Amino acid sequence: MLAIDIDRFKKVNDTFGHSAGDAVLKQLGQLLVEHARSADIVSRNGGEEFAILLLDCGHRQAVATAESIRQAVEKYHFALPDGHTTRLTISIGVAVYPDHCDAHDDDDFFEQADRALYEAKNTGRNRVCALNFRSLPLTQ
Repeated sequence: MLAIDIDRFKKVNDTFGHSAGDAVLKQLGQLLVEHARSADIVSRNGGEEFAILLLDCGHRQAVATAESIRQAVEKYHFALPDGHTTRLTISIGVAVYPDHCDAHDDDDFFEQADRALYEAKNTGRNRVCALNFRSLPLTQ
């Protein structure tokens, strides 16, 4: 699972307005769908938080996919309603089942992805972090 959060999204809304923020969210959602595999499940969880459930995907491939998505977003020019564009970055937390969680606790899987996401945000944003099998965070 990839837990994804737009870095400093409040600044987009404060600077360009909520209609610009809505446009950015729609474009990011489309960008995530385009960069996910056809079998993966992309969701918006609320606010500026998204997730991608990567089916049948190991740790290395999940981290590589997350990094590819992060780079694509960083390079993308988001179109605003006023005709201007803006650039964004995202932070991504990676968790792999069952490597990063208790096989009997579904909530733990989501919590591990969220913990990795906050590690990415707390260590500078615009990065991918994965938990190293329930121990120290591993920054990619």
